[in-house]
Amino acid sequence: MKNEIKNLQKGDKIRIVAPAKIVDKSAVFFAKNLLEERGYKVEISEHCLGSYHFFSGTIHERLSDFQSALDDETVDAILCARGGYGCVQILDSLQWASFLRHPKWIIGYSDITFFHARITQLEQKSIHGTVPLNFETNTPEAIQSLINALEGKE
Repeated sequence: MKNEIKNLQKGDKIRIVAPAKIVDKSAVFFAKNLLEERGYKVEISEHCLGSYHFFSGTIHERLSDFQSALDDETVDAILCARGGYGCVQILDSLQWASFLRHPKWIIGYSDITFFHARITQLEQKSIHGTVPLNFETNTPEAIQSLINALEGKE
């Protein structure tokens, strides 16, 4: 029997990762504060706010952050800070066994779609949705739509 992703509720943990390009620190903290105001626990991955050329970190650092989030059973959702070319650099090195034992929401768009495609191959669900890069300019309805998807509401 396949393990199912659980709907989020207040107190659940979301980890923000940056698997590709550099993301503005203020955008990440805006998203963190917004989600904490909604009752979630929010962590920022070790290299999320890093900088290596135009990436948030080296391939190894970005891979390590994403893998750590996949493997951590206390993380209920992985929110990608933004998309970008760097996603394809780590996709084939990710190990999905822990994710399959303890599935969690993975959220993002643009090049995050590489992860969505892999998750679909693994017969799991993910959310093609807004990212911290855009939270400040999203409408309240767009943010609520993401929250509703995470919580299993219409």
